Amino acid sequence: ENTLVDPVSANSELGVPGENAIERKDAMVQGLINQLRNSGMSLDDYLNYNNMTKEDFDKYALNDAIEMLKGQAVLLMIAEAEKITVKASEVEAQIESMAMQYQMDVNALKSSIGPNGMNMVREDILCKRALDILVDSAVEV
Repeated sequence: ENTLVDPVSANSELGVPGENAIERKDAMVQGLINQLRNSGMSLDDYLNYNNMTKEDFDKYALNDAIEMLKGQAVLLMIAEAEKITVKASEVEAQIESMAMQYQMDVNALKSSIGPNGMNMVREDILCKRALDILVDSAVEV
């Protein structure tokens, strides 16, 4: 999947607004913190285990968020071109799944991620569907 999207996003001239990158980075970090908490670890434990400083981690996470957003922009353009849609009930089902994964109350998760997070979930579903189209139509060389 990455071999299909990465070259396109790397060669694109798509810019990623700084606030979007920071917002995505923060969401990714919060997701990691939730996963670590469920495993009985903290972010500090994770950083120590990986021999990283908080500053190194923040740089890495921001770069990862930027690359993810570039790939997502490409996939969202494909979703638009293919007229892919996502129903509110599908977003709700994904939120419920995430709440179970994080062992959180659904309403608490919704409150935690806010409207921007809900939109990210919708966009993630769109991107997954666009990626499925790419994978299904890919030709191995």
